[in-house]
Amino acid sequence: MRSKTIILLVLALGCGLVASIGISQILQRQDQGPPGDTAPVWVVMADIKRNDLLSMQNLKLEQWPKEKIPPGALSKLDEVDGKRAKVALWAGEAVLDKKLIGKGEQDISAEVPPGFRLFTVSADGVSSHGGLLHPDDRVDVLVFVAKTTGIAVTGTKTILEDILVFAVNDQVRTQDDKASESINAKTVTLLVTPSQAEKLALANEIGKIRLVMRGPADKGSSSQNGTTLQDILITEKTDRGAEEMNHPPVNPKTGLTAMLNQTQQATTPTPQPEPVVQQESFAMQVIRGTEISELDFKRKLDDPTRWDNGSSTSIGGPPQSTPEVEPPKPEPAKSAAAKDGDGKAPGSTNAKGNETKTDPSQGGGHS
Repeated sequence: MRSKTIILLVLALGCGLVASIGISQILQRQDQGPPGDTAPVWVVMADIKRNDLLSMQNLKLEQWPKEKIPPGALSKLDEVDGKRAKVALWAGEAVLDKKLIGKGEQDISAEVPPGFRLFTVSADGVSSHGGLLHPDDRVDVLVFVAKTTGIAVTGTKTILEDILVFAVNDQVRTQDDKASESINAKTVTLLVTPSQAEKLALANEIGKIRLVMRGPADKGSSSQNGTTLQDILITEKTDRGAEEMNHPPVNPKTGLTAMLNQTQQATTPTPQPEPVVQQESFAMQVIRGTEISELDFKRKLDDPTRWDNGSSTSIGGPPQSTPEVEPPKPEPAKSAAAKDGDGKAPGSTNAKGNETKTDPSQGGGHS
């Protein structure tokens, strides 16, 4: 009896196990749908490298059984069009959304220009200028080294100039609405050439790096020879005029007030200075016997053809067709011994260029 009971129990357990397995398979088939139910999915045709663009040359649309389609698989054209691979994709696998870079997402390595490298240096509140340093700013790189083996003197040297700040922390570009906000910088990434990257790496190991911000329009070179301990004892004074030059007004007036001011300035006549009349003059030496005197003649303002020496003596004539008369060039004075043969002094020249004789006995001193 006991053996029969055991056999019956074993058979009952076996039948129950078979029934439970069958029921579970039926329920699973109902959840997955009828056999042969498929759905479209994008599949990689050829290996795709990181940052490569997805296209119809490396993708194809296939029908996969729904039970084999992994979660996040893409099946529409706009879901893969214009996107790049975030990681390497291998032929035969389904294209998943988490493995692609969206159109609006940042791809940092793709923004590095050919021939340049990114080099990151440690930063703090001092080297980041109290949080004022932002991406796209320009800096000079200084290194401080102490006197050790291979370094002759303790000093500071500018090793790189006009370097672009590529990123501050993980912020690559500054948003317009956050341009005035400070950044608590822990790292600063610089855009440099390969040789500059090597110099930065060496300077970072043997000394301490400091970043000095420069203006966006300043493209000049400082050409500094470095600063040693002896140089800091030399006093230098800044040029106030240079630091204010090319700076716009702090708060220029805008809007209606500025427009009214400009209109008033345009309509208000600018006072013109009165013209200064330059009166022409020349000097003439007059010989009276053995005496030689000099007279200053000025052109009359009311009659440009005549000259006046401030007394009754004047030279000139009636107005000519050409009113401008060149003043005569006085000849050097001669002594009494140099008189001509008839005992008279040499003649002088009038304003018209005609030579006239002077009679000393009559005291005439004009022509």
